Amino acid sequence: MIEDDQQIVDVMTYLLKGQYPNYEIHSLSDGWTALEKIRSLKPHIVLLDLIMPGRSGIDILAEMSKTGLLPNIPVVVVSAQFQNIEKEYCLQLGAKAFLTKPFEMHELIQLIDTYIPHSE
Repeated sequence: MIEDDQQIVDVMTYLLKGQYPNYEIHSLSDGWTALEKIRSLKPHIVLLDLIMPGRSGIDILAEMSKTGLLPNIPVVVVSAQFQNIEKEYCLQLGAKAFLTKPFEMHELIQLIDTYIPHSE
């Protein structure tokens, strides 16, 4: 999860750990180190906020697309502020889905279940 709001990270981490106990949940608040961590961790899925200080989620998504990471690692964009053009651009870059904050947790779980099994 790449998210700069620590309160959202805490809530989502708690809920995801309960739903996916066999998976490690990693969170990053720094867009500058995101690609390095994605390459080294090889996550099953990336939850990506768009609006972050420094490097935006769109920048990270574009770099993932450019470097060939997207076919192997699905990205779900989770953002509160966006315009339809940003949503379309993210999907064109290769994001698998786009969730608007606030969202229901079951929406996120359904998306995650599409890309990873419940147990490993």
